[in-house]
Amino acid sequence: MLSLTLITLGVFLLPAAVRMHHSILVYPFPHLVLAMAVVTLWKMPADGALAKWGLRVSAVAVLGVVLAGHLSALWQTQQLIAVTGGRGWWSDAIERFCKDVKDQPRQAIVSLDWGFNEQLCFLTDDKQLSEPFWSGEPTLSDGAIYLVHPPEYTLIPAGLELLDQARQSPERGFSIRPYADREGAVAFYAISYHPPKE
Repeated sequence: MLSLTLITLGVFLLPAAVRMHHSILVYPFPHLVLAMAVVTLWKMPADGALAKWGLRVSAVAVLGVVLAGHLSALWQTQQLIAVTGGRGWWSDAIERFCKDVKDQPRQAIVSLDWGFNEQLCFLTDDKQLSEPFWSGEPTLSDGAIYLVHPPEYTLIPAGLELLDQARQSPERGFSIRPYADREGAVAFYAISYHPPKE
């Protein structure tokens, strides 16, 4: 009950935090509740050796069921990633993008939505990374590449606004390259900006 209360309170305190990891910020509280339940079963007084043995087997069984459930979820997730390469925010399409810009030292890469920058920090070494949506509206810089999610994964509207602008005005120096996941769905767009010289 306390865990449910804390999660509900977190939802109201962080209304824009709609993803799962924001709902589980009360961890390790559920783990402690489970540990307490197992220890309580283990230490529960019982009449006779058989009853005590039954309680201890129950404690081990509860722990085993929880662990088996977690192992099953991990295995299914690994299988899904092995087949699809991930989807949406967590697609291995980002690796292909990083290989494409590998030989462009000091390349400016602007993340216009959530989920790009953290991955780019690990997958690139010498790039100029930024996430302007945390500090205000992005500005266009000559030679920069802007990363944008498709509508179904968009959290920050500025990315879609730039995508629409780039589609409507390619003559202004925009070029759009979609990066698809292994199933063919667009995971994100890389928008290059090279304004024409006057």
